[in-house]
Amino acid sequence: MLVNDVIERVKKKKYFLILILSIIILLLILLIGTVSSFNKKNIVSQDEQQPKEEEEMIVAIENKQKEEEEKQKEKQEEANATGIIYLTFDDGPTQDTTPKILDILKKKNIKTSKKGPKESYFKKVGKELKLVKWPTAKDVLKYTISTIVFCIILCALFMALNLILSVVKGWFA
Repeated sequence: MLVNDVIERVKKKKYFLILILSIIILLLILLIGTVSSFNKKNIVSQDEQQPKEEEEMIVAIENKQKEEEEKQKEKQEEANATGIIYLTFDDGPTQDTTPKILDILKKKNIKTSKKGPKESYFKKVGKELKLVKWPTAKDVLKYTISTIVFCIILCALFMALNLILSVVKGWFA
């Protein structure tokens, strides 16, 4: 009876080792296949890279032109300025400093108003969104595939760990 128990445990260990080795080999194959497929996709010929570089240069030149136009508009606005200054108070008006500032402005014969220049929130958001570099469809596809592959690998690892622990638990039960 004791010999039969020993033989059964050895058989379980053999199956367990075969299972572990096959899982490791499977994971290595998946990993090597994933890495090689990404390397093949990342190797781009010079002919394919040139149009991208040209497009990036065109976009950069257009952005510089827009910046220069904006600077020229600002200079023109400064030249056409009518003597209006806008003050903003980050912490809001205070009882100590605000009356003093208003008195100084009145003495200098400077008109004041509680309203400042209005630039709508959506215009500001639109300007910021124009500066964002959005990912291309290829980038989104690449990131999606890599995320899915990573999740599959993690699931396989946790499945293997669960299997290993359940087999080890069965040995001591």
